[in-house]
Amino acid sequence: MPPQLETVITCHQVFRFLSSGAFSGNITGQMLAGALGGCCTVVNSVVTCWASTAKVHSITIWPSVSITAPNPEIIWYTPITAVEKDESKIRTIPSGITITRPLKSSPPRGSLLQDWLNLTNISGGALFRMNGIPAKSVIDLSISWQLSNNINGQDLGVVAGVLKTFYWLPLDGPSSNTLVAVGVPTTA
Repeated sequence: MPPQLETVITCHQVFRFLSSGAFSGNITGQMLAGALGGCCTVVNSVVTCWASTAKVHSITIWPSVSITAPNPEIIWYTPITAVEKDESKIRTIPSGITITRPLKSSPPRGSLLQDWLNLTNISGGALFRMNGIPAKSVIDLSISWQLSNNINGQDLGVVAGVLKTFYWLPLDGPSSNTLVAVGVPTTA
């Protein structure tokens, strides 16, 4: 008899984003699904995402030089807000000092993205928060995800899109459009 096969396709990639402006805000399941890519299915209106589930390995931030911006930090959310440690990790950089290394953070044990997460079920739910990201910072997202098989991809609204064209949306979503995908076709 033929052996059992896993038919759901699993991918891994490091996606790069560039902040077009200063950013502080939550990243939701819907935003993460859009950042993993999709296809325009309705002209100038809808991008259908192909990722159903995802697992974040790490986020690395190379902050730009900024005298006024706070230091970047990442806050990982847990499934039950009552079961979490009050924690905030930052790297303080004196003004005028050249940054010698990035801020790198991985989902801690017990956080939502520590294991595989159904992006459709948690669509509007916040997965993590990025604070104090200066304009022109570079953000690398190391992530594994699965192409939709049993779980349908999400439809995200966009204002510009050519039918049957693949797009990778901003990490903070097409309406905010601050953490823009680099090296791949993108739209807002």
